[in-house]
Amino acid sequence: MTKWELSDQSHFHDLIEQMVAEFGTAFAEVTLAEHEDHGTIKIKSPVRVLLNGMALESLEGGNPPLKDSDEVAFLMMSAGG
Repeated sequence: MTKWELSDQSHFHDLIEQMVAEFGTAFAEVTLAEHEDHGTIKIKSPVRVLLNGMALESLEGGNPPLKDSDEVAFLMMSAGG
């Protein structure tokens, strides 16, 4: 698990910007379908993002505010049995 330092009143978009800066464009190409400055971020399928166990897309248009105790999980969904 990695902890990120974000300023007060940060949103999911701010976390994504830090992750792209840290992991490079390869991270963006694999996970982001659309990335607008301070706007909605669309995550590519099969990547699923959870914020405190809730699907990101169901939270404030995909750009919810983050607080110190929040947990963000990036999951690769796969099919199989």
